Amino acid sequence: MADHTDLRCDLSMPIEKPTPDPAHEAVALFFASPRQFRKFKSVSALAEQFGVSRVTIYRWAADVDVVQRIKWLVDSSMFFGDLIACREWAGIVKAQVEAALAGDTRAAMFCQSRAWRQISTLDGKATETAIAGVDTIATWLEETNEVSTAEEPDKANENPEIQQGNNPRE
Repeated sequence: MADHTDLRCDLSMPIEKPTPDPAHEAVALFFASPRQFRKFKSVSALAEQFGVSRVTIYRWAADVDVVQRIKWLVDSSMFFGDLIACREWAGIVKAQVEAALAGDTRAAMFCQSRAWRQISTLDGKATETAIAGVDTIATWLEETNEVSTAEEPDKANENPEIQQGNNPRE
């Protein structure tokens, strides 16, 4: 009987190219894809396509080359998904701020987590404000005309303490 203790699965080298066997590639694509985007709705349907049993599909999925291919497919999907999110980030944040202002508590929690995020320090955790984003928010507000200079004098007239430096908080 062969000793399997020396066999090691090196997943550090994911496979960028499709596997030579189309059935193995189909298995890798099946397990790397989210359920809603899978070509086959179940392992049984995939097995039926290739005329094998479900157990065979699971055995192919355990093959080192298939596992490495799955890893590469998942990693590349996540990478490109992150790029799309980064490209669209300004619109995402704008929509969340608008939703939070409209009363959406989940959007407000998202905004709070971005504006006052927790960072790890040597002493534990500390709150870091998103000071770097303040200029971006001010620019966005100016572009959307949500802060107009015409409204500011009216607010000052409503509260005389705010006029000419009489703000009690200063």
